[in-house]
Amino acid sequence: MLLDNGLLFAKALDVGGTHKALDMGEKGSGFNTDLRFFVDITEEVAGATAIKFTLSSADDEAGTVNKTPLFTSHTLEGVSLKVGTPINLVMPSVNQKYLILDADVTGTATAGKYWAGLTTSAQESWHNQ
Repeated sequence: MLLDNGLLFAKALDVGGTHKALDMGEKGSGFNTDLRFFVDITEEVAGATAIKFTLSSADDEAGTVNKTPLFTSHTLEGVSLKVGTPINLVMPSVNQKYLILDADVTGTATAGKYWAGLTTSAQESWHNQ
């Protein structure tokens, strides 16, 4: 998997409910579906009982102007909250300036971190290599 710091939402970000934005450049420039969205749990989650991630596009960094949900991950629960759990999804075409990542946490996370971003290829998890 090739990673570019400019395409990462998070590196070792706390799981406790987050909103992160990526500036994709000029509004309306779009990009094709050669990119994949990924999330990888890098530190076991404690306290929270479930997490799901929603990827949206928007015209502003706060995600309040023309926010368009692109997809929501399956809900991670129980054993899925452990290190090495990956989510890999093919990106749809996007024509808005920002990509917004929201983590919806059930319960109160007292520990847990994840990486999330865009890449050109999928991998199960770099923790399993």
